[in-house]
Amino acid sequence: MKSESEKGEKLADATDLTKDSKDIYFDFDVILEYYGNMGCFQALVAVFILYAAIPVGMHGVSAVFLLGIPEHRCHISGIDGNASFANFSEESILNASIPTTESGYERCLMYDYNYSDCINDGNLECTDPRLNPSTVPCQQYKYSRGEYGNTVVREFNLVCDQLILGTTSNAVFYTGGLMGGFLSGNISDNIGRRLMLLIGALLTAICGIACAFSPTLAMYSVMRFIISLSTMASFSVGFVYVMEVLGKKWRVIIGAIYNSAYAVGYTVLSPMAYYWRDWRELQIAMSLVSVPFLLMWMLLPESPRWQFARGRHEDGKATSNLIAKRNGFELPSEVWVKSLRPKEDVENVQIYSTITLFRQREMRKVTGIVMFCWFVASLGYFGISLNIGAYAGDVYVNNALSGLAEVIAGPIAMVAIKKIGRRMSTSGSYVIAGVMCIVSSVVNYCSPDLGILATTLALLGKLAISTTFAVIFVYTSELYPTVVRALAVSTGAACAFSASIITPYALFLQNYVSWLPGVIFGTAGILAGIATLYLRETRDHKMLTTLEEAEQFYKK
Repeated sequence: MKSESEKGEKLADATDLTKDSKDIYFDFDVILEYYGNMGCFQALVAVFILYAAIPVGMHGVSAVFLLGIPEHRCHISGIDGNASFANFSEESILNASIPTTESGYERCLMYDYNYSDCINDGNLECTDPRLNPSTVPCQQYKYSRGEYGNTVVREFNLVCDQLILGTTSNAVFYTGGLMGGFLSGNISDNIGRRLMLLIGALLTAICGIACAFSPTLAMYSVMRFIISLSTMASFSVGFVYVMEVLGKKWRVIIGAIYNSAYAVGYTVLSPMAYYWRDWRELQIAMSLVSVPFLLMWMLLPESPRWQFARGRHEDGKATSNLIAKRNGFELPSEVWVKSLRPKEDVENVQIYSTITLFRQREMRKVTGIVMFCWFVASLGYFGISLNIGAYAGDVYVNNALSGLAEVIAGPIAMVAIKKIGRRMSTSGSYVIAGVMCIVSSVVNYCSPDLGILATTLALLGKLAISTTFAVIFVYTSELYPTVVRALAVSTGAACAFSASIITPYALFLQNYVSWLPGVIFGTAGILAGIATLYLRETRDHKMLTTLEEAEQFYKK
């Protein structure tokens, strides 16, 4: 090890350089000890980043309302909307023209009558279900306002044989998140956290408003793809950013609150959707929520930890001094001596890719488990969230309760992390979520009259899986070193979004086997809980910096 005097000599040489030196490295955790783990300016920065997570939560589950499927039946040409039949009840028209099933009236079929006789006579005597007439598919549809207003499904008639198009459009949205997860990690590790946050916020606002003016389903899907890409970039990079500028104690707290901020957006979406029943108005309202962050962004400095890890020492020192100044004091000169590390203690600065996460044996194991756990967390999360309209109760209330469960999950995660650690908190919440999903599906299938109980169990499952998300963000960021931290988190998030792509199709299966999706989600959750037990606990361990440090940590 280098002596303090030798480090000081090297520091003296480094401070005189007009360009960054790759022969030295500054330990940002040491610098944090001087200006505080959570100074006033860092608290302000954390608030800004937490705000940026709110619109992400709105867009993430907005399909519940944008793609809400209103009650519908075939439009009976010549009868519906005809003043001659204004006094006829909806029930009498249904009985005369729409076949029935065990669960009620058909949504996609009608009797094949010649309704011209009805139109001429102003009565329904032209129909007689006792003759067992043949049925034909709907040519047009009549929608009831019910719980939803003008949704994308209603505007583009994405029902019956076109129902799969709505499911696919939603899958396209989450594909954008998958791409955003992979791209944002690689890009932000190379261009910086700050610039990536700006790009994400701008794309979200611009494409979100453009989406509201989509004349076709194709354009709507493309814009939603970009929205998902940009919100994913903002969310994953924002989390990494705030983890890097805070001390160990506050990383856990803010990490848990970060997911609660997402949940705030999720919860606020319900009253917004209730007020703006037209999907275009709702889309604009959600997009405008991102605009204030563009002003907040101007006050955000770059992550000093990232600057030091990239070998940009002069920038890192300047940013550190700036944060200290905004916290109300100046960093003493000895901080640079104490934080200085020689080249042999760190690896050469270089550009990393996702492949880096699989090169070393121990990291490869960790990455495999982390990717699977993120995948399962998303599968259960979106499985419950996107299906909230199918549960008993009002969709707006259920969605708000689902969001509230996420808000509560943050404090629960903080307590769990403190009491039992990252690993057991993650494992336990997976298992609980899995059991709740399975039991809820079984109750709903075996006892339809117990719909409220099934809804309650599903919401408990949502609470558990939301706790998992609150912990796994912190856990993942601590399992990986600075040089690939954003890459690891964004890769995990990308796995989560790959699960979200599958989820709409998994939910589509309930049209054939109602209990199957819940059992799939639940079983996967239990398996993820078991897999998590093979990871190392990171409690009381300082943030890893290099790949070598990480490999040694995994082997202990």
